[in-house]
Amino acid sequence: MPGTRRRRGLGVAAAGALVLALAPAGADESQQSRDELAGLVEAFDRSLSSRADDAERRGLRARLAALTREKLASSDWIDLHIAIRAIDRRLDPPPERVLRDGVPDPADGSDDPFDVACRIAGLAPAGRAHFAWSLRRIHGLAVTPEAVLQVGRMARAAIAREIDERTPHDGSWHEMVEHCRDDHPASIEELLATCHELVRDAGDLAERFGLVTIPERARDLEVLVAERASPLPYARYRPPRFGSLRSHPAQISVPPIPHTFAPEDVDAWLRDFDVHFLRIVAAHEGVPGHHLQHVRSRQVRSRVRAHGFNTTFAEGWAFYAEGLVERAWETPCVEDRVAALRARSWRAVRCYADAALHLGRITPSEAVTLLMDEAGFSRRAAEADVRTILRHPARMFGYWVGRRLIERMHDDYVRRNGPGTSREFHDRLLSFGTIPLPLARAVLLDERAAYDARNP
Repeated sequence: MPGTRRRRGLGVAAAGALVLALAPAGADESQQSRDELAGLVEAFDRSLSSRADDAERRGLRARLAALTREKLASSDWIDLHIAIRAIDRRLDPPPERVLRDGVPDPADGSDDPFDVACRIAGLAPAGRAHFAWSLRRIHGLAVTPEAVLQVGRMARAAIAREIDERTPHDGSWHEMVEHCRDDHPASIEELLATCHELVRDAGDLAERFGLVTIPERARDLEVLVAERASPLPYARYRPPRFGSLRSHPAQISVPPIPHTFAPEDVDAWLRDFDVHFLRIVAAHEGVPGHHLQHVRSRQVRSRVRAHGFNTTFAEGWAFYAEGLVERAWETPCVEDRVAALRARSWRAVRCYADAALHLGRITPSEAVTLLMDEAGFSRRAAEADVRTILRHPARMFGYWVGRRLIERMHDDYVRRNGPGTSREFHDRLLSFGTIPLPLARAVLLDERAAYDARNP
Protein backbone atom coordinates (compact mmCIF):
# COMPACT_ATOMS: atom_id res chain seq x y z
CA MET A 1 0.00 0.00 0.00
CA PRO A 2 1.60 3.29 -1.04
CA GLY A 3 2.10 6.28 1.24
CA THR A 4 0.06 9.27 0.10
CA ARG A 5 -0.02 12.98 0.88
CA ARG A 6 -2.99 15.24 0.28
CA ARG A 7 -2.32 18.38 -1.73
CA ARG A 8 -4.29 21.47 -0.75
CA GLY A 9 -3.59 23.82 -3.63
CA LEU A 10 -1.48 24.64 -6.66
CA GLY A 11 1.65 26.73 -6.75
CA VAL A 12 2.75 29.22 -9.36
CA ALA A 13 4.44 26.53 -11.47
CA ALA A 14 1.25 24.49 -11.48
CA ALA A 15 -0.75 27.45 -12.78
CA GLY A 16 1.02 27.27 -16.13
CA ALA A 17 0.42 23.54 -16.29
CA LEU A 18 -3.30 24.02 -15.78
CA VAL A 19 -3.42 26.71 -18.45
CA LEU A 20 -2.12 24.12 -20.90
CA ALA A 21 -4.37 21.42 -19.51
CA LEU A 22 -7.54 23.48 -19.87
CA ALA A 23 -6.77 25.15 -23.18
CA PRO A 24 -9.06 23.64 -25.87
CA ALA A 25 -7.28 22.26 -28.92
CA GLY A 26 -7.16 24.92 -31.58
CA ALA A 27 -8.00 27.71 -29.11
CA ASP A 28 -7.35 31.29 -30.20
CA GLU A 29 -3.92 32.27 -28.91
CA SER A 30 -4.89 35.94 -28.56
CA GLN A 31 -3.87 37.83 -25.44
CA GLN A 32 -7.52 37.97 -24.44
CA SER A 33 -7.74 34.16 -24.35
CA ARG A 34 -4.47 33.97 -22.43
CA ASP A 35 -5.76 36.44 -19.83
CA GLU A 36 -9.04 34.55 -19.48
CA LEU A 37 -7.33 31.21 -18.98
CA ALA A 38 -4.78 32.68 -16.57
CA GLY A 39 -7.63 34.09 -14.52
CA LEU A 40 -9.32 30.69 -14.57
CA VAL A 41 -6.18 29.05 -13.22
CA GLU A 42 -5.77 31.62 -10.49
CA ALA A 43 -9.39 31.10 -9.49
CA PHE A 44 -8.93 27.33 -9.40
CA ASP A 45 -5.88 27.66 -7.18
CA ARG A 46 -7.79 29.93 -4.82
CA SER A 47 -10.90 27.72 -4.84
CA LEU A 48 -9.00 24.93 -3.10
CA SER A 49 -7.92 27.20 -0.26
CA SER A 50 -9.85 28.63 2.66
CA ARG A 51 -9.78 32.05 1.00
CA ALA A 52 -12.59 31.16 -1.40
CA ASP A 53 -16.28 30.89 -0.61
CA ASP A 54 -18.76 28.44 -2.10
CA ALA A 55 -20.29 31.00 -4.43
CA GLU A 56 -16.90 31.61 -6.01
CA ARG A 57 -16.32 27.86 -6.33
CA ARG A 58 -19.70 27.29 -7.98
CA GLY A 59 -19.01 30.06 -10.47
CA LEU A 60 -15.62 28.59 -11.36
CA ARG A 61 -17.09 25.12 -11.69
CA ALA A 62 -19.67 26.43 -14.15
CA ARG A 63 -16.96 28.04 -16.25
CA LEU A 64 -14.89 24.86 -16.29
CA ALA A 65 -17.94 22.76 -17.18
CA ALA A 66 -18.73 25.10 -20.08
CA LEU A 67 -15.47 24.36 -21.90
CA THR A 68 -15.86 22.43 -25.14
CA ARG A 69 -14.72 19.02 -23.96
CA GLU A 70 -14.76 17.09 -27.21
CA LYS A 71 -11.93 19.25 -28.57
CA LEU A 72 -9.58 18.55 -25.68
CA ALA A 73 -6.67 16.14 -25.97
CA SER A 74 -7.06 13.11 -23.73
CA SER A 75 -4.61 14.32 -21.09
CA ASP A 76 -6.27 17.73 -20.98
CA TRP A 77 -9.72 16.13 -20.77
CA ILE A 78 -8.61 14.07 -17.77
CA ASP A 79 -7.22 17.17 -16.04
CA LEU A 80 -10.42 19.10 -16.68
CA HIS A 81 -12.49 16.43 -14.95
CA ILE A 82 -10.01 16.19 -12.08
CA ALA A 83 -10.21 19.97 -11.59
CA ILE A 84 -14.01 19.84 -11.54
CA ARG A 85 -13.99 16.92 -9.10
CA ALA A 86 -11.57 18.77 -6.80
CA ILE A 87 -13.96 21.72 -6.64
CA ASP A 88 -16.93 19.39 -6.08
CA ARG A 89 -15.18 17.94 -3.02
CA ARG A 90 -14.84 21.46 -1.64
CA LEU A 91 -18.49 22.22 -2.31
CA ASP A 92 -19.60 18.91 -0.84
CA PRO A 93 -17.23 18.11 2.08
CA PRO A 94 -17.27 14.65 3.68
CA PRO A 95 -20.00 14.01 6.25
CA GLU A 96 -19.15 13.39 9.87
CA ARG A 97 -17.77 9.93 10.55
CA VAL A 98 -20.56 8.48 12.67
CA LEU A 99 -23.31 5.87 12.46
CA ARG A 100 -26.71 7.49 11.96
CA ASP A 101 -30.40 6.70 11.64
CA GLY A 102 -30.47 4.77 14.89
CA VAL A 103 -27.84 2.26 13.76
CA PRO A 104 -26.01 1.01 16.86
CA ASP A 105 -22.31 0.21 16.79
CA PRO A 106 -22.26 -3.56 17.35
CA ALA A 107 -18.91 -3.27 19.12
CA ASP A 108 -20.33 -1.02 21.87
CA GLY A 109 -21.80 -3.96 23.74
CA SER A 110 -18.88 -6.30 23.16
CA ASP A 111 -16.40 -7.25 25.86
CA ASP A 112 -14.01 -8.89 23.39
CA PRO A 113 -10.51 -7.52 24.20
CA PHE A 114 -9.89 -6.40 20.62
CA ASP A 115 -13.25 -4.63 20.38
CA VAL A 116 -12.49 -2.88 23.66
CA ALA A 117 -9.01 -1.89 22.41
CA CYS A 118 -10.48 -0.45 19.21
CA ARG A 119 -13.06 1.48 21.21
CA ILE A 120 -10.37 2.95 23.47
CA ALA A 121 -8.29 3.91 20.41
CA GLY A 122 -11.27 5.68 18.84
CA LEU A 123 -11.47 3.23 15.93
CA ALA A 124 -15.18 3.26 15.12
CA PRO A 125 -17.43 2.86 12.06
CA ALA A 126 -17.50 5.85 9.70
CA GLY A 127 -21.17 5.34 8.84
CA ARG A 128 -23.07 5.00 5.59
CA ALA A 129 -23.07 8.69 4.64
CA HIS A 130 -19.29 9.00 4.85
CA PHE A 131 -18.73 5.72 2.99
CA ALA A 132 -21.13 6.74 0.22
CA TRP A 133 -19.46 10.15 -0.08
CA SER A 134 -16.05 8.49 -0.53
CA LEU A 135 -17.35 6.16 -3.22
CA ARG A 136 -18.79 9.08 -5.17
CA ARG A 137 -16.37 11.93 -4.54
CA ILE A 138 -13.04 10.13 -4.12
CA HIS A 139 -13.34 7.03 -6.30
CA GLY A 140 -15.82 8.33 -8.89
CA LEU A 141 -17.92 5.19 -8.60
CA ALA A 142 -21.70 5.28 -9.00
CA VAL A 143 -22.31 2.48 -6.48
CA THR A 144 -23.76 2.29 -2.98
CA PRO A 145 -22.11 0.99 0.18
CA GLU A 146 -24.60 -1.88 0.13
CA ALA A 147 -23.42 -2.80 -3.37
CA VAL A 148 -19.81 -2.94 -2.12
CA LEU A 149 -20.98 -5.17 0.73
CA GLN A 150 -22.66 -7.51 -1.75
CA VAL A 151 -19.57 -7.58 -4.00
CA GLY A 152 -17.56 -8.59 -0.94
CA ARG A 153 -20.00 -11.38 -0.09
CA MET A 154 -19.86 -12.71 -3.65
CA ALA A 155 -16.07 -12.48 -3.73
CA ARG A 156 -15.76 -14.45 -0.49
CA ALA A 157 -18.14 -17.10 -1.79
CA ALA A 158 -16.18 -17.45 -5.04
CA ILE A 159 -12.89 -17.80 -3.17
CA ALA A 160 -14.42 -20.33 -0.76
CA ARG A 161 -15.41 -22.50 -3.74
CA GLU A 162 -11.90 -22.26 -5.15
CA ILE A 163 -10.42 -23.23 -1.78
CA ASP A 164 -12.72 -26.26 -1.60
CA GLU A 165 -11.63 -27.33 -5.08
CA ARG A 166 -7.92 -27.05 -4.22
CA THR A 167 -7.99 -28.59 -0.76
CA PRO A 168 -7.10 -32.30 -0.72
CA HIS A 169 -9.75 -34.66 0.67
CA ASP A 170 -7.38 -35.79 3.42
CA GLY A 171 -6.39 -32.27 4.50
CA SER A 172 -7.72 -28.82 5.31
CA TRP A 173 -7.17 -25.28 4.11
CA HIS A 174 -5.46 -24.30 7.35
CA GLU A 175 -3.13 -27.27 7.17
CA MET A 176 -2.09 -26.16 3.69
CA VAL A 177 -1.47 -22.62 4.93
CA GLU A 178 0.58 -23.79 7.92
CA HIS A 179 2.62 -26.03 5.63
CA CYS A 180 3.47 -22.97 3.53
CA ARG A 181 4.43 -21.04 6.64
CA ASP A 182 7.01 -23.66 7.51
CA ASP A 183 9.14 -22.21 4.70
CA HIS A 184 9.89 -18.89 6.38
CA PRO A 185 13.04 -16.81 7.01
CA ALA A 186 14.91 -17.65 10.20
CA SER A 187 15.83 -14.04 11.05
CA ILE A 188 15.05 -10.46 10.14
CA GLU A 189 18.28 -10.36 8.11
CA GLU A 190 17.19 -13.39 6.12
CA LEU A 191 13.75 -11.81 5.65
CA LEU A 192 15.30 -8.72 4.09
CA ALA A 193 17.60 -10.76 1.84
CA THR A 194 14.64 -12.87 0.70
CA CYS A 195 12.56 -9.79 -0.04
CA HIS A 196 15.43 -8.26 -2.07
CA GLU A 197 15.68 -11.40 -4.17
CA LEU A 198 11.94 -11.79 -4.73
CA VAL A 199 11.47 -8.12 -5.67
CA ARG A 200 14.21 -8.50 -8.27
CA ASP A 201 12.68 -11.76 -9.54
CA ALA A 202 9.22 -10.21 -9.97
CA GLY A 203 10.66 -7.35 -12.02
CA ASP A 204 12.76 -9.73 -14.13
CA LEU A 205 9.71 -11.88 -14.83
CA ALA A 206 7.59 -8.91 -15.89
CA GLU A 207 10.36 -7.75 -18.22
CA ARG A 208 11.13 -11.17 -19.67
CA PHE A 209 7.51 -11.86 -20.57
CA GLY A 210 6.89 -8.32 -21.86
CA LEU A 211 3.99 -7.71 -19.48
CA VAL A 212 4.60 -3.96 -19.34
CA THR A 213 7.31 -1.44 -20.23
CA ILE A 214 9.70 -0.99 -17.31
CA PRO A 215 11.82 2.19 -17.22
CA GLU A 216 15.39 1.75 -15.99
CA ARG A 217 14.75 3.92 -12.95
CA ALA A 218 12.08 1.47 -11.80
CA ARG A 219 14.92 -0.83 -10.74
CA ASP A 220 16.04 1.60 -8.03
CA LEU A 221 14.34 0.20 -4.94
CA GLU A 222 15.43 -0.54 -1.37
CA VAL A 223 14.05 -3.12 1.06
CA LEU A 224 14.49 -2.34 4.74
CA VAL A 225 12.98 -2.64 8.20
CA ALA A 226 10.62 0.20 9.13
CA GLU A 227 11.78 2.55 11.87
CA ARG A 228 8.57 2.04 13.83
CA ALA A 229 5.68 -0.41 13.96
CA SER A 230 3.79 -0.45 10.67
CA PRO A 231 -0.01 -0.13 10.48
CA LEU A 232 0.06 -2.75 7.72
CA PRO A 233 0.58 -6.45 8.42
CA TYR A 234 3.26 -7.29 5.84
CA ALA A 235 4.95 -4.51 3.90
CA ARG A 236 4.57 -0.93 2.78
CA TYR A 237 5.78 0.92 -0.30
CA ARG A 238 7.25 4.38 0.22
CA PRO A 239 7.83 6.55 -2.85
CA PRO A 240 11.19 8.32 -3.12
CA ARG A 241 11.56 11.63 -1.35
CA PHE A 242 14.00 14.30 -2.41
CA GLY A 243 15.11 17.75 -1.34
CA SER A 244 14.83 17.45 2.43
CA LEU A 245 16.79 16.20 5.42
CA ARG A 246 14.72 13.01 5.31
CA SER A 247 15.36 12.28 1.63
CA HIS A 248 15.35 8.61 0.66
CA PRO A 249 15.04 6.43 -2.46
CA ALA A 250 11.97 4.33 -3.12
CA GLN A 251 11.55 1.77 -0.37
CA ILE A 252 9.66 -1.33 0.61
CA SER A 253 9.60 -1.55 4.39
CA VAL A 254 8.66 -4.52 6.53
CA PRO A 255 7.52 -4.04 10.13
CA PRO A 256 10.14 -4.39 12.87
CA ILE A 257 10.09 -7.28 15.31
CA PRO A 258 8.91 -5.91 18.69
CA HIS A 259 11.88 -5.73 21.03
CA THR A 260 9.84 -7.30 23.84
CA PHE A 261 9.44 -10.59 21.95
CA ALA A 262 10.84 -13.82 23.36
CA PRO A 263 12.57 -16.19 20.87
CA GLU A 264 9.43 -18.28 20.41
CA ASP A 265 7.44 -15.10 19.66
CA VAL A 266 9.99 -14.08 17.04
CA ASP A 267 9.62 -17.44 15.29
CA ALA A 268 5.82 -17.08 15.27
CA TRP A 269 6.18 -13.54 13.87
CA LEU A 270 8.50 -14.70 11.08
CA ARG A 271 6.04 -17.44 10.08
CA ASP A 272 3.78 -14.67 8.75
CA PHE A 273 6.46 -13.96 6.14
CA ASP A 274 6.78 -17.31 4.41
CA VAL A 275 8.67 -17.27 1.13
CA HIS A 276 5.62 -18.15 -0.97
CA PHE A 277 3.49 -15.29 0.35
CA LEU A 278 6.43 -12.91 0.07
CA ARG A 279 6.57 -13.75 -3.63
CA ILE A 280 3.11 -12.19 -3.97
CA VAL A 281 3.99 -9.22 -1.75
CA ALA A 282 7.08 -8.51 -3.88
CA ALA A 283 5.03 -8.25 -7.07
CA HIS A 284 2.49 -6.02 -5.32
CA GLU A 285 4.89 -3.54 -3.74
CA GLY A 286 7.67 -3.53 -6.33
CA VAL A 287 7.56 -4.11 -10.10
CA PRO A 288 5.10 -4.43 -11.78
CA GLY A 289 3.09 -3.16 -8.78
CA HIS A 290 3.29 0.05 -6.76
CA HIS A 291 6.86 1.03 -7.58
CA LEU A 292 6.38 0.84 -11.34
CA GLN A 293 3.08 2.66 -10.95
CA HIS A 294 4.76 5.47 -9.03
CA VAL A 295 7.63 5.80 -11.50
CA ARG A 296 5.17 6.11 -14.38
CA SER A 297 3.00 8.59 -12.46
CA ARG A 298 6.00 10.87 -11.96
CA GLN A 299 6.40 11.02 -15.74
CA VAL A 300 2.97 12.66 -16.16
CA ARG A 301 3.57 16.32 -17.01
CA SER A 302 0.66 17.73 -15.04
CA ARG A 303 0.51 18.93 -11.47
CA VAL A 304 -3.28 18.91 -11.72
CA ARG A 305 -3.18 15.13 -11.82
CA ALA A 306 -2.15 14.98 -8.16
CA HIS A 307 -5.67 16.10 -7.22
CA GLY A 308 -7.03 12.92 -8.79
CA PHE A 309 -4.91 10.43 -6.84
CA ASN A 310 -7.11 7.40 -6.32
CA THR A 311 -6.53 4.36 -4.12
CA THR A 312 -8.91 2.14 -6.10
CA PHE A 313 -6.54 2.54 -9.06
CA ALA A 314 -3.40 2.37 -6.89
CA GLU A 315 -4.33 -0.75 -4.95
CA GLY A 316 -6.36 -2.28 -7.77
CA TRP A 317 -3.33 -2.08 -10.07
CA ALA A 318 -0.95 -3.55 -7.48
CA PHE A 319 -3.38 -6.45 -6.86
CA TYR A 320 -3.78 -6.85 -10.63
CA ALA A 321 0.04 -6.93 -10.92
CA GLU A 322 0.07 -9.93 -8.58
CA GLY A 323 -2.08 -11.76 -11.10
CA LEU A 324 0.19 -10.77 -14.00
CA VAL A 325 3.22 -12.24 -12.25
CA GLU A 326 1.36 -15.32 -11.04
CA ARG A 327 0.27 -16.18 -14.59
CA ALA A 328 3.87 -15.74 -15.78
CA TRP A 329 5.31 -18.19 -13.24
CA GLU A 330 7.03 -20.92 -15.21
CA THR A 331 7.14 -23.74 -12.66
CA PRO A 332 4.98 -22.73 -9.68
CA CYS A 333 4.84 -25.15 -6.77
CA VAL A 334 1.68 -25.98 -4.85
CA GLU A 335 2.75 -23.66 -2.05
CA ASP A 336 3.04 -20.72 -4.45
CA ARG A 337 -0.48 -21.35 -5.71
CA VAL A 338 -1.77 -21.53 -2.13
CA ALA A 339 -0.10 -18.20 -1.36
CA ALA A 340 -1.74 -16.57 -4.40
CA LEU A 341 -5.10 -17.95 -3.30
CA ARG A 342 -4.53 -16.60 0.22
CA ALA A 343 -3.83 -13.17 -1.28
CA ARG A 344 -7.10 -13.24 -3.22
CA SER A 345 -9.01 -14.41 -0.15
CA TRP A 346 -7.47 -11.57 1.86
CA ARG A 347 -8.74 -8.95 -0.60
CA ALA A 348 -12.18 -10.56 -0.81
CA VAL A 349 -12.51 -10.38 2.99
CA ARG A 350 -11.20 -6.81 2.94
CA CYS A 351 -13.85 -5.78 0.41
CA TYR A 352 -16.61 -7.22 2.58
CA ALA A 353 -15.17 -6.06 5.92
CA ASP A 354 -14.59 -2.50 4.70
CA ALA A 355 -18.30 -2.01 4.04
CA ALA A 356 -19.53 -4.26 6.86
CA LEU A 357 -17.44 -2.54 9.55
CA HIS A 358 -18.28 0.99 8.51
CA LEU A 359 -21.98 0.23 8.06
CA GLY A 360 -22.06 -1.24 11.56
CA ARG A 361 -22.86 -4.79 10.40
CA ILE A 362 -19.96 -6.57 12.16
CA THR A 363 -17.56 -5.94 15.04
CA PRO A 364 -13.78 -5.57 14.71
CA SER A 365 -13.30 -8.95 16.42
CA GLU A 366 -15.63 -10.58 13.89
CA ALA A 367 -13.57 -9.10 11.05
CA VAL A 368 -10.43 -10.53 12.68
CA THR A 369 -12.06 -13.96 12.74
CA LEU A 370 -12.94 -13.71 9.05
CA LEU A 371 -9.34 -12.93 8.12
CA MET A 372 -8.02 -15.77 10.26
CA ASP A 373 -10.56 -18.33 9.04
CA GLU A 374 -10.76 -17.43 5.36
CA ALA A 375 -7.42 -15.82 4.51
CA GLY A 376 -5.30 -17.90 6.88
CA PHE A 377 -4.00 -14.87 8.79
CA SER A 378 -2.31 -15.00 12.16
CA ARG A 379 -4.03 -12.98 14.87
CA ARG A 380 -1.25 -10.37 14.72
CA ALA A 381 -1.72 -9.80 10.99
CA ALA A 382 -5.53 -9.89 11.19
CA GLU A 383 -5.72 -7.33 13.99
CA ALA A 384 -3.28 -5.01 12.19
CA ASP A 385 -5.38 -5.22 9.04
CA VAL A 386 -8.68 -4.52 10.81
CA ARG A 387 -7.18 -1.46 12.47
CA THR A 388 -6.16 -0.21 9.02
CA ILE A 389 -9.67 -0.79 7.64
CA LEU A 390 -11.19 1.18 10.52
CA ARG A 391 -8.72 4.06 10.08
CA HIS A 392 -9.36 4.36 6.34
CA PRO A 393 -13.04 3.90 5.43
CA ALA A 394 -13.89 3.09 1.82
CA ARG A 395 -10.31 2.34 0.87
CA MET A 396 -9.67 -1.38 1.38
CA PHE A 397 -12.55 -2.43 -0.85
CA GLY A 398 -10.54 -0.88 -3.69
CA TYR A 399 -8.10 -3.78 -3.95
CA TRP A 400 -10.76 -6.23 -5.09
CA VAL A 401 -13.00 -3.80 -6.97
CA GLY A 402 -10.08 -1.98 -8.59
CA ARG A 403 -8.55 -5.19 -9.91
CA ARG A 404 -11.90 -6.34 -11.29
CA LEU A 405 -12.43 -2.99 -13.05
CA ILE A 406 -8.94 -3.14 -14.58
CA GLU A 407 -9.45 -6.75 -15.70
CA ARG A 408 -12.73 -5.84 -17.37
CA MET A 409 -11.12 -2.78 -18.98
CA HIS A 410 -8.21 -4.92 -20.22
CA ASP A 411 -10.49 -7.52 -21.77
CA ASP A 412 -12.61 -4.88 -23.50
CA TYR A 413 -9.48 -3.12 -24.79
CA VAL A 414 -7.94 -6.28 -26.21
CA ARG A 415 -11.26 -7.31 -27.73
CA ARG A 416 -11.52 -3.89 -29.37
CA ASN A 417 -7.90 -3.54 -30.53
CA GLY A 418 -6.97 -7.13 -31.28
CA PRO A 419 -4.69 -9.82 -29.84
CA GLY A 420 -1.25 -8.74 -28.77
CA THR A 421 -2.35 -5.39 -27.31
CA SER A 422 -2.18 -6.40 -23.65
CA ARG A 423 1.17 -4.69 -23.02
CA GLU A 424 -0.04 -1.63 -24.90
CA PHE A 425 -3.05 -1.50 -22.57
CA HIS A 426 -0.88 -1.68 -19.46
CA ASP A 427 1.46 1.04 -20.72
CA ARG A 428 -1.37 3.39 -21.67
CA LEU A 429 -3.20 2.82 -18.40
CA LEU A 430 -0.13 3.63 -16.31
CA SER A 431 0.62 6.69 -18.46
CA PHE A 432 -2.40 8.50 -16.99
CA GLY A 433 -1.10 8.56 -13.43
CA THR A 434 -3.17 7.22 -10.54
CA ILE A 435 -6.60 8.60 -11.47
CA PRO A 436 -10.20 7.40 -10.93
CA LEU A 437 -10.63 4.27 -13.03
CA PRO A 438 -13.83 5.43 -14.78
CA LEU A 439 -11.81 8.33 -16.25
CA ALA A 440 -9.15 5.93 -17.51
CA ARG A 441 -11.77 3.65 -19.06
CA ALA A 442 -13.44 6.56 -20.84
CA VAL A 443 -10.18 7.48 -22.58
CA LEU A 444 -8.95 3.95 -23.36
CA LEU A 445 -12.26 2.76 -24.78
CA ASP A 446 -13.40 6.01 -26.44
CA GLU A 447 -16.25 6.50 -23.98
CA ARG A 448 -15.61 10.15 -23.25
CA ALA A 449 -18.95 11.39 -24.58
CA ALA A 450 -20.87 8.98 -22.35
CA TYR A 451 -18.71 9.94 -19.36
CA ASP A 452 -19.30 13.64 -20.02
CA ALA A 453 -23.05 13.06 -20.16
CA ARG A 454 -22.94 11.37 -16.73
CA ASN A 455 -20.57 13.96 -15.27
CA PRO A 456 -21.58 17.43 -16.47
